[in-house]
Amino acid sequence: MSQTSGVSQTNNSSRKILIDRIDKLIHLVAGKFGREIAQAVEGNMSMSQFLVLRFIAQSGPARVSQIAQKMQVTSSAVTFLTDKLVDKELIGRKRDKTDRRVVLVFVTEKGASLLEELEASRRAAAERLLSNLSDVELSSIVTILDKLASSIALA
Repeated sequence: MSQTSGVSQTNNSSRKILIDRIDKLIHLVAGKFGREIAQAVEGNMSMSQFLVLRFIAQSGPARVSQIAQKMQVTSSAVTFLTDKLVDKELIGRKRDKTDRRVVLVFVTEKGASLLEELEASRRAAAERLLSNLSDVELSSIVTILDKLASSIALA
């Protein structure tokens, strides 16, 4: 076996160990953040309803089919979730002005107010979880995650 081959195997082995560690850490961190968000949302709506509400707030009035496509679920699943949000008066439905056959869902004032509270709770939880990191460390994490997100988007 050549020396180059041995170095390559060592590098591959080290890379595998690093990737396994990253995988475990991503699951650990994402799980903790997810639980924190779920606790903030608990009692107000399901996590799925929260995600739909947040999507509509960020994108503006949308068709159920657009939400379903973005969330990678069926339109019937989104209809079920939006029905619950309409019942709670957190979103409303209206006809599209240019095509009356199209129904758009939008966030109501009540929904926007609740979402603002939930986002503040989520942000506070994130600040708690990240409080032991310096601004330089946070900046490094953002840089690395941005690069990761870009490479994933291209895959």
